[in-house]
Amino acid sequence: MKKFVLVISTTLAIAFSAYAQTDGQYMGSTSQGQPIRFMVTGGGACVEQVYFSVVLSCPSGASSYTGAGYTSGCLPIQPDGSFSWELQPFDGGFLTFLLEGFFVEADAANGTIDFQAAALHVKGSEIVDTQLCDSNIPSPVIWSAALTAGPAEPLEFDRPQVFTYVGSKDR
Repeated sequence: MKKFVLVISTTLAIAFSAYAQTDGQYMGSTSQGQPIRFMVTGGGACVEQVYFSVVLSCPSGASSYTGAGYTSGCLPIQPDGSFSWELQPFDGGFLTFLLEGFFVEADAANGTIDFQAAALHVKGSEIVDTQLCDSNIPSPVIWSAALTAGPAEPLEFDRPQVFTYVGSKDR
């Protein structure tokens, strides 16, 4: 009697983005209802002209509306469809954020924003303390954006590249 052995082979696949990102302007919003927008250029190779806004919650109960804009060149889109922009604290101040994104389709991306900034806790005209305000209180900030219809145009910002407005219950 002849015996046959059935050999089943398995293939290990490495995950890469199945989408070639479409050039153009992407607009969306965060889980806080704040805007995010950016441009994809270079045949889907770069994210440029990024703008986003978040609400920071402070231990004193104050809310700070903060945003950032990046107009200094290409944030490379990785082979897996991901991209990121990080600002580390610098000498003399404390402002840090990490924006991460991932293309889920050729014309749509999702991601997260983690933003922290130091602020003064003020009552009346008296400085009470310094505090660390955070976008992830009470929950992480997630965002989604999609390619907008029409031709891609450079984004123009009507605000400085980094801006902050603090509204406080103590006023």
